[in-house]
Amino acid sequence: MHMSTNQPEAGDKRKVEIVEGGDQGAFSTKQSRLKNGDQSGTSSGPVQDSSSKIFQDPVHGTITVTGLCVKIIDTPQFLRLRYLKQLGGGYFVYPGAAHNRFGHSIGTYYLAGTFARILQQEYPDLKDDEIKCIEIAGLCHDLGHGPFSHVFDNFFIPRVVPGSKWKHEDASVMMLKYLRGENIEVKKAFDEFDKDGTRLELIKDLIQGGKGEDHVKDERVLEKRKTRPFLYEEADNLYDMFHTRLTLHRRAYHHEVTRGVELMIVDALVKANATVRILGQNRYRKISECIEDMEAYSKLNDSILQLVELPITLGTSPQETDSGTLEAREIIGRIWKRDLYKCVGQYNLSAADPFTQDDIPGIKEEILHAEKETTFDGEQFDIILKSFDYGQKKDDPITKVWFYNKSNPEKAFTQPEEQKSWMLPKRFQEREIAIYSKKKEFEEDIAKRFRLWSNARKEKFPEIKEQMTQMPEASNQ
Repeated sequence: MHMSTNQPEAGDKRKVEIVEGGDQGAFSTKQSRLKNGDQSGTSSGPVQDSSSKIFQDPVHGTITVTGLCVKIIDTPQFLRLRYLKQLGGGYFVYPGAAHNRFGHSIGTYYLAGTFARILQQEYPDLKDDEIKCIEIAGLCHDLGHGPFSHVFDNFFIPRVVPGSKWKHEDASVMMLKYLRGENIEVKKAFDEFDKDGTRLELIKDLIQGGKGEDHVKDERVLEKRKTRPFLYEEADNLYDMFHTRLTLHRRAYHHEVTRGVELMIVDALVKANATVRILGQNRYRKISECIEDMEAYSKLNDSILQLVELPITLGTSPQETDSGTLEAREIIGRIWKRDLYKCVGQYNLSAADPFTQDDIPGIKEEILHAEKETTFDGEQFDIILKSFDYGQKKDDPITKVWFYNKSNPEKAFTQPEEQKSWMLPKRFQEREIAIYSKKKEFEEDIAKRFRLWSNARKEKFPEIKEQMTQMPEASNQ
Protein backbone atom coordinates (compact mmCIF):
# COMPACT_ATOMS: atom_id res chain seq x y z
CA MET A 1 0.00 0.00 0.00
CA HIS A 2 1.50 3.32 -1.08
CA MET A 3 0.83 6.68 0.53
CA SER A 4 2.07 9.76 -1.32
CA THR A 5 3.61 12.62 0.64
CA ASN A 6 3.24 16.32 -0.13
CA GLN A 7 3.98 17.36 -3.69
CA PRO A 8 7.68 18.15 -4.35
CA GLU A 9 8.66 21.76 -4.77
CA ALA A 10 9.43 23.17 -8.18
CA GLY A 11 12.78 21.97 -9.45
CA ASP A 12 12.72 18.81 -7.37
CA LYS A 13 12.96 15.96 -9.87
CA ARG A 14 12.07 13.21 -7.42
CA LYS A 15 8.77 12.09 -6.02
CA VAL A 16 8.99 10.27 -2.72
CA GLU A 17 6.53 7.60 -1.64
CA ILE A 18 6.38 5.85 1.73
CA VAL A 19 5.75 2.11 1.67
CA GLU A 20 3.70 0.98 4.64
CA GLY A 21 4.07 -2.36 6.36
CA GLY A 22 6.84 -4.91 6.71
CA ASP A 23 10.03 -4.90 8.71
CA GLN A 24 12.37 -3.54 6.07
CA GLY A 25 11.77 0.17 6.61
CA ALA A 26 11.35 0.56 2.87
CA PHE A 27 10.73 3.75 0.96
CA SER A 28 10.65 4.37 -2.77
CA THR A 29 11.68 7.12 -5.12
CA LYS A 30 11.34 7.96 -8.76
CA GLN A 31 14.62 8.94 -10.35
CA SER A 32 16.10 9.01 -13.83
CA ARG A 33 19.18 6.89 -13.15
CA LEU A 34 21.33 5.69 -10.26
CA LYS A 35 24.78 7.16 -9.84
CA ASN A 36 27.67 4.72 -10.20
CA GLY A 37 28.71 5.09 -6.58
CA ASP A 38 25.33 4.10 -5.09
CA GLN A 39 25.05 0.91 -3.03
CA SER A 40 22.60 -0.78 -5.30
CA GLY A 41 21.63 -4.10 -6.73
CA THR A 42 20.74 -2.47 -10.03
CA SER A 43 22.66 -3.09 -13.22
CA SER A 44 23.05 -0.65 -16.07
CA GLY A 45 21.44 -3.12 -18.46
CA PRO A 46 18.95 -2.44 -21.21
CA VAL A 47 15.88 -2.58 -18.97
CA GLN A 48 15.72 0.59 -16.87
CA ASP A 49 12.51 1.93 -15.42
CA SER A 50 12.18 5.45 -14.08
CA SER A 51 10.74 4.10 -10.83
CA SER A 52 12.89 2.60 -8.10
CA LYS A 53 12.53 1.45 -4.53
CA ILE A 54 15.03 1.82 -1.71
CA PHE A 55 14.98 -0.72 1.12
CA GLN A 56 16.75 -0.07 4.40
CA ASP A 57 18.26 -3.49 4.97
CA PRO A 58 19.51 -4.32 8.50
CA VAL A 59 22.57 -6.12 7.07
CA HIS A 60 23.50 -4.36 3.83
CA GLY A 61 22.21 -0.84 4.45
CA THR A 62 20.28 0.83 1.64
CA ILE A 63 19.44 -1.40 -1.30
CA THR A 64 18.06 0.18 -4.44
CA VAL A 65 15.80 -1.92 -6.65
CA THR A 66 14.68 -0.75 -10.09
CA GLY A 67 12.68 -1.63 -13.16
CA LEU A 68 11.36 -5.14 -13.62
CA CYS A 69 12.44 -6.23 -10.14
CA VAL A 70 10.34 -3.46 -8.55
CA LYS A 71 7.30 -4.70 -10.45
CA ILE A 72 7.95 -8.27 -9.27
CA ILE A 73 8.23 -7.14 -5.62
CA ASP A 74 4.91 -5.30 -5.84
CA THR A 75 2.95 -8.45 -6.78
CA PRO A 76 0.80 -10.40 -4.29
CA GLN A 77 2.84 -13.51 -5.06
CA PHE A 78 6.10 -11.88 -3.93
CA LEU A 79 4.55 -9.97 -1.02
CA ARG A 80 3.40 -13.37 0.31
CA LEU A 81 7.04 -13.87 1.37
CA ARG A 82 6.47 -11.34 4.17
CA TYR A 83 4.41 -14.02 5.89
CA LEU A 84 6.92 -16.87 5.66
CA LYS A 85 9.36 -17.15 8.56
CA GLN A 86 12.94 -17.62 7.38
CA LEU A 87 13.88 -20.02 10.20
CA GLY A 88 10.71 -22.07 10.52
CA GLY A 89 10.14 -23.01 14.15
CA GLY A 90 13.20 -21.05 15.28
CA TYR A 91 10.97 -18.05 16.03
CA PHE A 92 9.30 -20.01 18.84
CA VAL A 93 12.68 -20.46 20.53
CA TYR A 94 14.40 -17.18 19.62
CA PRO A 95 11.79 -14.37 19.45
CA GLY A 96 14.30 -12.17 17.64
CA ALA A 97 14.49 -14.66 14.77
CA ALA A 98 11.45 -13.10 13.16
CA HIS A 99 13.01 -12.26 9.79
CA ASN A 100 11.13 -13.48 6.76
CA ARG A 101 11.71 -14.66 3.20
CA PHE A 102 10.81 -11.21 1.86
CA GLY A 103 13.82 -9.46 3.39
CA HIS A 104 16.07 -12.43 2.67
CA SER A 105 15.15 -12.38 -1.03
CA ILE A 106 15.90 -8.68 -1.39
CA GLY A 107 19.25 -9.21 0.30
CA THR A 108 20.00 -12.09 -2.08
CA TYR A 109 19.11 -9.85 -5.03
CA TYR A 110 21.59 -7.26 -3.79
CA LEU A 111 24.45 -9.68 -3.14
CA ALA A 112 23.94 -11.54 -6.43
CA GLY A 113 24.08 -8.30 -8.41
CA THR A 114 27.03 -6.96 -6.43
CA PHE A 115 29.14 -10.09 -6.93
CA ALA A 116 28.21 -10.27 -10.61
CA ARG A 117 29.33 -6.68 -11.26
CA ILE A 118 32.63 -7.29 -9.44
CA LEU A 119 33.11 -10.33 -11.65
CA GLN A 120 32.26 -8.27 -14.72
CA GLN A 121 35.24 -5.99 -14.01
CA GLU A 122 37.57 -8.96 -14.46
CA TYR A 123 35.42 -10.65 -17.10
CA PRO A 124 34.05 -7.98 -19.47
CA ASP A 125 32.30 -10.60 -21.61
CA LEU A 126 29.70 -10.93 -18.85
CA LYS A 127 26.79 -8.95 -20.28
CA ASP A 128 24.53 -6.51 -18.43
CA ASP A 129 21.46 -8.55 -19.34
CA GLU A 130 23.06 -11.63 -17.76
CA ILE A 131 23.62 -9.67 -14.56
CA LYS A 132 19.96 -8.66 -14.63
CA CYS A 133 19.03 -12.35 -14.96
CA ILE A 134 21.23 -13.13 -11.94
CA GLU A 135 19.49 -10.39 -9.94
CA ILE A 136 16.01 -11.62 -10.88
CA ALA A 137 16.97 -15.21 -10.02
CA GLY A 138 18.31 -14.05 -6.64
CA LEU A 139 15.14 -12.09 -5.99
CA CYS A 140 12.81 -14.95 -6.95
CA HIS A 141 14.75 -18.00 -5.76
CA ASP A 142 12.50 -18.46 -2.69
CA LEU A 143 9.10 -17.78 -4.25
CA GLY A 144 8.29 -21.46 -3.85
CA HIS A 145 8.75 -21.81 -0.10
CA GLY A 146 5.78 -23.09 1.86
CA PRO A 147 4.64 -22.39 5.44
CA PHE A 148 7.57 -22.22 7.86
CA SER A 149 10.04 -22.55 4.98
CA HIS A 150 12.05 -25.81 5.03
CA VAL A 151 9.61 -27.41 7.48
CA PHE A 152 7.17 -27.65 4.56
CA ASP A 153 9.40 -29.24 1.91
CA ASN A 154 11.76 -31.23 4.16
CA PHE A 155 9.21 -32.68 6.60
CA PHE A 156 5.54 -32.06 5.70
CA ILE A 157 5.53 -33.01 2.00
CA PRO A 158 7.55 -36.24 2.55
CA ARG A 159 5.03 -37.24 5.26
CA VAL A 160 1.90 -36.74 3.18
CA VAL A 161 3.35 -37.51 -0.28
CA PRO A 162 5.74 -40.42 0.30
CA GLY A 163 8.42 -40.70 -2.36
CA SER A 164 7.88 -37.16 -3.62
CA LYS A 165 10.99 -35.50 -5.09
CA TRP A 166 9.38 -32.04 -4.96
CA LYS A 167 11.53 -29.21 -3.67
CA HIS A 168 10.75 -25.55 -3.12
CA GLU A 169 12.99 -24.61 -6.08
CA ASP A 170 10.52 -26.37 -8.36
CA ALA A 171 7.69 -24.27 -6.95
CA SER A 172 9.82 -21.10 -7.25
CA VAL A 173 10.00 -21.63 -11.01
CA MET A 174 6.28 -22.43 -11.20
CA MET A 175 5.40 -19.38 -9.09
CA LEU A 176 7.55 -17.08 -11.24
CA LYS A 177 5.69 -18.28 -14.33
CA TYR A 178 2.35 -17.82 -12.55
CA LEU A 179 3.36 -14.38 -11.25
CA ARG A 180 4.33 -13.27 -14.76
CA GLY A 181 0.99 -14.37 -16.19
CA GLU A 182 -1.16 -12.85 -13.43
CA ASN A 183 0.37 -9.36 -13.35
CA ILE A 184 0.12 -7.40 -16.57
CA GLU A 185 2.79 -4.83 -15.66
CA VAL A 186 5.28 -7.59 -14.93
CA LYS A 187 4.40 -9.37 -18.16
CA LYS A 188 4.91 -6.21 -20.21
CA ALA A 189 8.27 -5.52 -18.59
CA PHE A 190 9.32 -9.16 -18.95
CA ASP A 191 8.33 -9.27 -22.61
CA GLU A 192 10.38 -6.17 -23.31
CA PHE A 193 13.39 -7.55 -21.44
CA ASP A 194 13.07 -11.07 -22.83
CA LYS A 195 11.93 -10.83 -26.42
CA ASP A 196 12.96 -14.36 -27.43
CA GLY A 197 12.34 -16.18 -24.14
CA THR A 198 15.99 -17.09 -23.55
CA ARG A 199 16.45 -14.91 -20.48
CA LEU A 200 13.47 -16.43 -18.67
CA GLU A 201 14.91 -19.89 -19.30
CA LEU A 202 18.27 -18.75 -17.90
CA ILE A 203 16.59 -17.30 -14.80
CA LYS A 204 14.72 -20.56 -14.21
CA ASP A 205 17.93 -22.55 -14.62
CA LEU A 206 19.76 -20.27 -12.16
CA ILE A 207 16.97 -20.72 -9.59
CA GLN A 208 17.27 -24.49 -9.87
CA GLY A 209 21.02 -24.28 -9.50
CA GLY A 210 21.92 -25.65 -12.91
CA LYS A 211 21.06 -29.18 -11.78
CA GLY A 212 19.73 -31.57 -14.38
CA GLU A 213 18.78 -30.70 -17.92
CA ASP A 214 15.19 -31.91 -18.26
CA HIS A 215 13.81 -28.46 -17.45
CA VAL A 216 16.07 -26.65 -19.94
CA LYS A 217 14.50 -26.29 -23.40
CA ASP A 218 16.84 -23.73 -24.92
CA GLU A 219 20.22 -24.83 -26.29
CA ARG A 220 21.59 -21.35 -25.65
CA VAL A 221 21.03 -21.81 -21.92
CA LEU A 222 22.90 -25.12 -21.99
CA GLU A 223 25.71 -23.32 -23.78
CA LYS A 224 25.87 -20.74 -20.98
CA ARG A 225 26.45 -23.57 -18.51
CA LYS A 226 29.61 -24.40 -20.43
CA THR A 227 30.87 -20.87 -21.08
CA ARG A 228 29.57 -19.23 -17.87
CA PRO A 229 29.87 -21.91 -15.14
CA PHE A 230 30.53 -19.19 -12.56
CA LEU A 231 26.93 -18.00 -12.91
CA TYR A 232 25.88 -21.08 -10.94
CA GLU A 233 28.45 -20.86 -7.99
CA GLU A 234 28.38 -19.31 -4.59
CA ALA A 235 31.18 -16.86 -3.37
CA ASP A 236 32.07 -18.71 -0.13
CA ASN A 237 35.74 -18.11 0.55
CA LEU A 238 36.68 -18.14 4.23
CA TYR A 239 36.76 -20.90 6.81
CA ASP A 240 35.41 -18.65 9.53
CA MET A 241 32.29 -18.04 7.45
CA PHE A 242 31.82 -21.79 7.04
CA HIS A 243 32.38 -22.26 10.75
CA THR A 244 29.82 -19.55 11.53
CA ARG A 245 27.34 -21.40 9.32
CA LEU A 246 28.03 -24.62 11.22
CA THR A 247 27.60 -22.85 14.57
CA LEU A 248 24.27 -21.32 13.54
CA HIS A 249 22.96 -24.69 12.41
CA ARG A 250 24.03 -26.33 15.66
CA ARG A 251 22.83 -23.63 18.07
CA ALA A 252 19.75 -22.28 16.32
CA TYR A 253 18.43 -24.06 13.22
CA HIS A 254 18.83 -27.56 14.71
CA HIS A 255 18.27 -26.53 18.32
CA GLU A 256 16.47 -29.41 20.05
CA VAL A 257 13.52 -27.21 21.06
CA THR A 258 13.31 -25.69 17.56
CA ARG A 259 13.08 -29.14 16.07
CA GLY A 260 10.47 -30.15 18.65
CA VAL A 261 8.26 -27.22 17.65
CA GLU A 262 8.72 -28.02 13.96
CA LEU A 263 7.67 -31.63 14.52
CA MET A 264 4.50 -30.31 16.15
CA ILE A 265 3.84 -27.98 13.22
CA VAL A 266 4.21 -30.91 10.83
CA ASP A 267 1.86 -33.10 12.87
CA ALA A 268 -0.74 -30.31 12.94
CA LEU A 269 -0.50 -29.79 9.18
CA VAL A 270 -0.70 -33.54 8.51
CA LYS A 271 -3.89 -33.85 10.54
CA ALA A 272 -5.42 -30.72 8.99
CA ASN A 273 -4.47 -31.85 5.50
CA ALA A 274 -7.37 -34.29 5.35
CA THR A 275 -10.09 -31.64 5.62
CA VAL A 276 -8.72 -28.10 5.20
CA ARG A 277 -9.18 -26.85 1.64
CA ILE A 278 -7.72 -23.85 -0.19
CA LEU A 279 -9.32 -22.48 -3.35
CA GLY A 280 -7.09 -22.74 -6.40
CA GLN A 281 -7.73 -22.74 -10.12
CA ASN A 282 -11.38 -23.82 -10.40
CA ARG A 283 -11.21 -26.24 -7.46
CA TYR A 284 -10.39 -26.58 -3.79
CA ARG A 285 -7.07 -28.15 -2.83
CA LYS A 286 -5.70 -29.99 0.18
CA ILE A 287 -2.69 -28.27 1.77
CA SER A 288 -0.41 -30.86 0.17
CA GLU A 289 -2.05 -30.41 -3.24
CA CYS A 290 -1.32 -26.69 -3.34
CA ILE A 291 2.16 -27.41 -4.72
CA GLU A 292 0.43 -28.40 -7.97
CA ASP A 293 -1.67 -25.22 -8.20
CA MET A 294 0.09 -21.86 -7.89
CA GLU A 295 -3.16 -19.94 -7.37
CA ALA A 296 -3.82 -22.00 -4.25
CA TYR A 297 -0.14 -22.03 -3.23
CA SER A 298 0.03 -18.24 -3.38
CA LYS A 299 -2.56 -18.17 -0.56
CA LEU A 300 -0.57 -20.54 1.64
CA ASN A 301 1.73 -19.08 4.30
CA ASP A 302 2.56 -19.31 8.02
CA SER A 303 -0.92 -18.10 8.96
CA ILE A 304 -2.23 -21.59 8.14
CA LEU A 305 -1.83 -22.42 11.84
CA GLN A 306 -4.20 -19.63 12.82
CA LEU A 307 -6.63 -20.61 10.06
CA VAL A 308 -6.77 -24.15 11.40
CA GLU A 309 -6.96 -23.08 15.04
CA LEU A 310 -9.83 -20.58 14.73
CA PRO A 311 -13.17 -22.14 13.68
CA ILE A 312 -14.64 -18.78 12.64
CA THR A 313 -11.96 -18.45 9.96
CA LEU A 314 -12.80 -21.84 8.48
CA GLY A 315 -16.51 -21.13 8.58
CA THR A 316 -17.28 -24.14 10.76
CA SER A 317 -18.34 -24.75 14.33
CA PRO A 318 -16.55 -27.14 16.72
CA GLN A 319 -19.48 -29.57 16.48
CA GLU A 320 -19.13 -29.76 12.69
CA THR A 321 -15.37 -30.14 12.68
CA ASP A 322 -13.79 -33.56 12.07
CA SER A 323 -11.53 -35.26 14.60
CA GLY A 324 -8.38 -34.58 12.53
CA THR A 325 -8.88 -30.82 12.65
CA LEU A 326 -9.66 -30.95 16.36
CA GLU A 327 -6.42 -32.88 16.95
CA ALA A 328 -4.53 -30.32 14.88
CA ARG A 329 -5.98 -27.52 17.02
CA GLU A 330 -4.95 -29.34 20.17
CA ILE A 331 -1.35 -29.57 18.91
CA ILE A 332 -1.30 -25.88 17.92
CA GLY A 333 -2.67 -24.97 21.35
CA ARG A 334 0.15 -26.92 22.95
CA ILE A 335 2.70 -24.87 20.96
CA TRP A 336 1.28 -21.60 22.29
CA LYS A 337 1.26 -23.02 25.85
CA ARG A 338 4.85 -24.31 25.45
CA ASP A 339 3.73 -27.88 26.10
CA LEU A 340 6.20 -29.11 23.51
CA TYR A 341 7.48 -32.44 22.24
CA LYS A 342 10.61 -33.25 24.24
CA CYS A 343 13.95 -34.55 22.99
CA VAL A 344 14.71 -37.57 25.20
CA GLY A 345 17.80 -38.90 23.46
CA GLN A 346 20.48 -38.07 20.89
CA TYR A 347 23.04 -40.26 19.20
CA ASN A 348 26.09 -39.18 17.18
CA LEU A 349 26.48 -41.31 14.06
CA SER A 350 29.94 -42.63 13.26
CA ALA A 351 31.53 -41.84 9.91
CA ALA A 352 30.99 -45.49 8.96
CA ASP A 353 27.25 -45.45 9.70
CA PRO A 354 25.21 -45.31 6.43
CA PHE A 355 22.05 -44.07 8.21
CA THR A 356 19.78 -41.92 5.98
CA GLN A 357 16.36 -40.30 6.26
CA ASP A 358 14.84 -43.33 4.52
CA ASP A 359 15.94 -45.57 7.41
CA ILE A 360 13.78 -43.78 10.00
CA PRO A 361 10.59 -45.91 9.61
CA GLY A 362 12.61 -49.10 10.07
CA ILE A 363 14.47 -47.66 13.07
CA LYS A 364 11.15 -46.74 14.69
CA GLU A 365 10.08 -50.38 14.37
CA GLU A 366 13.36 -51.56 15.91
CA ILE A 367 12.87 -49.24 18.90
CA LEU A 368 9.27 -50.36 19.37
CA HIS A 369 10.35 -54.00 19.48
CA ALA A 370 13.49 -53.51 21.57
CA GLU A 371 11.53 -55.18 24.39
CA LYS A 372 8.47 -57.43 24.34
CA GLU A 373 6.08 -55.12 26.17
CA THR A 374 5.57 -51.45 25.38
CA THR A 375 3.46 -48.65 26.80
CA PHE A 376 3.44 -46.61 23.59
CA ASP A 377 3.11 -46.97 19.83
CA GLY A 378 4.77 -45.37 16.81
CA GLU A 379 2.47 -42.34 16.97
CA GLN A 380 3.92 -41.27 20.31
CA PHE A 381 7.46 -40.50 19.17
CA ASP A 382 9.43 -39.14 16.23
CA ILE A 383 13.01 -39.51 15.05
CA ILE A 384 14.89 -36.86 13.08
CA LEU A 385 18.28 -36.84 11.38
CA LYS A 386 20.49 -33.77 11.92
CA SER A 387 23.49 -32.90 9.78
CA PHE A 388 26.14 -30.30 10.63
CA ASP A 389 28.72 -29.41 8.00
CA TYR A 390 30.70 -26.60 6.41
CA GLY A 391 28.38 -26.35 3.40
CA GLN A 392 29.79 -29.16 1.23
CA LYS A 393 28.63 -32.27 3.15
CA LYS A 394 31.74 -34.37 3.91
CA ASP A 395 34.09 -32.27 1.78
CA ASP A 396 36.41 -29.43 2.70
CA PRO A 397 34.62 -26.33 1.29
CA ILE A 398 37.85 -24.59 0.37
CA THR A 399 38.47 -27.22 -2.31
CA LYS A 400 35.52 -25.65 -4.16
CA VAL A 401 36.90 -22.10 -3.96
CA TRP A 402 39.01 -20.48 -6.68
CA PHE A 403 41.67 -17.96 -5.76
CA TYR A 404 43.39 -15.23 -7.75
CA ASN A 405 46.82 -13.69 -7.46
CA LYS A 406 47.15 -9.97 -8.12
CA SER A 407 50.32 -10.58 -10.11
CA ASN A 408 48.44 -12.91 -12.46
CA PRO A 409 44.71 -12.07 -12.28
CA GLU A 410 43.89 -14.01 -15.44
CA LYS A 411 44.64 -17.40 -13.86
CA ALA A 412 42.53 -19.01 -11.13
CA PHE A 413 43.82 -21.73 -8.82
CA THR A 414 42.73 -23.81 -5.85
CA GLN A 415 44.53 -23.67 -2.53
CA PRO A 416 47.66 -25.87 -2.47
CA GLU A 417 47.53 -28.67 0.07
CA GLU A 418 50.69 -27.49 1.82
CA GLN A 419 49.14 -24.08 2.51
CA LYS A 420 46.20 -25.43 4.48
CA SER A 421 46.10 -24.89 8.23
CA TRP A 422 47.17 -27.76 10.49
CA MET A 423 44.28 -26.83 12.79
CA LEU A 424 41.53 -27.80 10.34
CA PRO A 425 39.12 -30.56 11.45
CA LYS A 426 39.66 -34.10 10.18
CA ARG A 427 35.94 -34.32 9.37
CA PHE A 428 33.81 -31.58 7.90
CA GLN A 429 30.46 -33.19 8.66
CA GLU A 430 28.81 -34.52 11.79
CA ARG A 431 25.49 -36.34 11.83
CA GLU A 432 23.26 -37.24 14.72
CA ILE A 433 19.77 -38.53 15.28
CA ALA A 434 17.39 -37.33 17.95
CA ILE A 435 14.26 -38.96 19.33
CA TYR A 436 11.26 -36.95 20.59
CA SER A 437 8.47 -38.03 22.92
CA LYS A 438 5.13 -36.41 22.17
CA LYS A 439 3.67 -36.92 25.63
CA LYS A 440 5.25 -36.66 29.07
CA GLU A 441 4.04 -40.04 30.31
CA PHE A 442 6.06 -41.87 27.64
CA GLU A 443 9.34 -39.95 27.96
CA GLU A 444 11.14 -42.35 30.30
CA ASP A 445 10.19 -45.51 28.42
CA ILE A 446 11.05 -44.03 25.01
CA ALA A 447 14.41 -42.80 26.29
CA LYS A 448 15.22 -46.25 27.70
CA ARG A 449 14.44 -48.03 24.44
CA PHE A 450 16.44 -45.48 22.46
CA ARG A 451 19.49 -46.15 24.66
CA LEU A 452 19.18 -49.88 24.00
CA TRP A 453 18.99 -49.25 20.26
CA SER A 454 21.87 -46.73 20.16
CA ASN A 455 24.19 -49.03 22.17
CA ALA A 456 23.56 -51.81 19.68
CA ARG A 457 24.14 -49.38 16.81
CA LYS A 458 27.55 -48.39 18.22
CA GLU A 459 28.65 -52.02 18.18
CA LYS A 460 27.44 -52.46 14.62
CA PHE A 461 29.05 -49.27 13.28
CA PRO A 462 31.97 -48.34 15.57
CA GLU A 463 33.81 -45.05 15.11
CA ILE A 464 36.91 -45.45 12.95
CA LYS A 465 39.97 -44.49 14.98
CA GLU A 466 42.11 -42.33 12.75
CA GLN A 467 45.81 -41.95 13.49
CA MET A 468 46.55 -38.45 14.73
CA THR A 469 48.37 -36.25 12.25
CA GLN A 470 51.90 -35.39 13.37
CA MET A 471 53.12 -31.84 13.15
CA PRO A 472 56.10 -31.35 10.81
CA GLU A 473 59.52 -30.96 12.35
CA ALA A 474 60.70 -27.40 12.87
CA SER A 475 62.96 -26.08 10.15
CA ASN A 476 66.27 -24.38 10.88
CA GLN A 477 66.06 -22.38 7.68
